[in-house]
Amino acid sequence: MQRYFLDGETSEADTAVVVGANYHHMIHVMRMQPGDPLEVVRDGRAYRATLWRIVGDQAHLAIIEEIAVSTESTIPLILLQGLPKGDKIDLIVRQTCEIGVSRIIVYEGERSVAVLPPGKRADRKTRWNRIAREAAELAHRTLQPEVTIADSLAAACGSLAAETWLLAPYESQTSALPSLKQVLRGHGGHPGAAGGGTPPIAFVVGPEGGLADSEVEWLKECGAALLTLGPRILRTETAGAVVAAAVLYEFDQLGGI
Repeated sequence: MQRYFLDGETSEADTAVVVGANYHHMIHVMRMQPGDPLEVVRDGRAYRATLWRIVGDQAHLAIIEEIAVSTESTIPLILLQGLPKGDKIDLIVRQTCEIGVSRIIVYEGERSVAVLPPGKRADRKTRWNRIAREAAELAHRTLQPEVTIADSLAAACGSLAAETWLLAPYESQTSALPSLKQVLRGHGGHPGAAGGGTPPIAFVVGPEGGLADSEVEWLKECGAALLTLGPRILRTETAGAVVAAAVLYEFDQLGGI
């Protein structure tokens, strides 16, 4: 069933008025008619609803009931993604937001071939957040992921909360590194998982050229856990999705009885 985030829409306890992009998708893409069911997310809560009536360029919804089951992981995941070439970032945003990443920080790595001119950053950020929103709706999430831009890896890490657990997949050519499973289990379980809050887990993925030596040294100084994802080299557009899925699996966040 189609789901929409109602951020910015006119909404009351049992009704909502949909306009703009949501209206266009609902009426002109999905071809919905009065009486058709759908789901909406308002203030982080999901609801079952029906299309009540169409008035001009507005779709009036009737909110039926709240959906009690949460689809969000209890562990916030943050991807620090080195800026790749072309439109690879679109795929990265889409896949990782479907899996469950709550925030993506796109940074210009030392080995990033692509650059983000200041005059184009606002448009790119808007586009990436739209892709994140669509992916979250498709995955029936209740949290709308946020995509931001940082000038460097240091700036991206600097925006993280102090309690964030930082992981850095890195294919070292000089020394053996622990696996992702070893790092996660060697930490004694996710910090805070036994009770209280659950601090976020952030993980760094370099651009096509990988992480520069200076970036790796900086990560070590910051206390990041360097690790390997195995003997196979992953593309930058693959690594983030692999890490996100593996972390959620390890902490039993992929469902089941």
